[in-house]
Amino acid sequence: MRRLWAWGLFAGMVTCTAWAQLPNAGVQTDVMQTNQGELQIKPLTKASILLSWAGLEIYVDPLDAKNFAGWPKADVIVLTGPDAAHYDGNALQALSKPSTEVIAPAQLSKMIVDSHVVAPGSTQTMQISHEGKPIPMTVSAQAHSSDRGVSYVLSLGEKNVFISGDTACTPEIQALKNIAVAFIAVDEDRAMAPEVAAACVAHFQPKVVYPYEAEGNGADVFADSMKPDHDVEVRVRPW
Repeated sequence: MRRLWAWGLFAGMVTCTAWAQLPNAGVQTDVMQTNQGELQIKPLTKASILLSWAGLEIYVDPLDAKNFAGWPKADVIVLTGPDAAHYDGNALQALSKPSTEVIAPAQLSKMIVDSHVVAPGSTQTMQISHEGKPIPMTVSAQAHSSDRGVSYVLSLGEKNVFISGDTACTPEIQALKNIAVAFIAVDEDRAMAPEVAAACVAHFQPKVVYPYEAEGNGADVFADSMKPDHDVEVRVRPW
């Protein structure tokens, strides 16, 4: 297990840490190379993530509209659940533009007009418009253990990014393959306890894993629980 906070080099992938020059100047940015340019990874609020790739701004579970004043508008918004920990209509409105694509669980489809529902167990390839050109992005979905939300795998170029949302370690998660980056919710009440989350990650062996949604020292407990014989880079970031 590799535990890294700043620099890393593995399997032809170079990662680095930079400081985002965005309205929220304290946001840390990790950079990973893909076959379609940089993938920039920004931890935001507790459950929120920003992925910038191929000219696209992809927000995951954006919360609290005031956090995003002056930020880039979203090309894609991914929602993992219908509850207030993952869905904020005001933040959705603040980040949306006419061309924004919203990927959401079926429970939110009546509230969000024209949202894309990727049914659990299925895969869709979307064409996201950027500067008049379509950018293909493939999305796969797995049902949460509670059947309320959805976990997603986003294929960004050749890199597969897994976003767990609030779920237990389902057989579908354990069977994941070829994951470059995984975001694992570490929350004993809503998702997985740190030790359980670490055991779950050991099944599918992503290149990099970010524990998020953690309370207290949950992220550090997760990192310490990763077995040293698993070649997974653990990144603890200030969500």
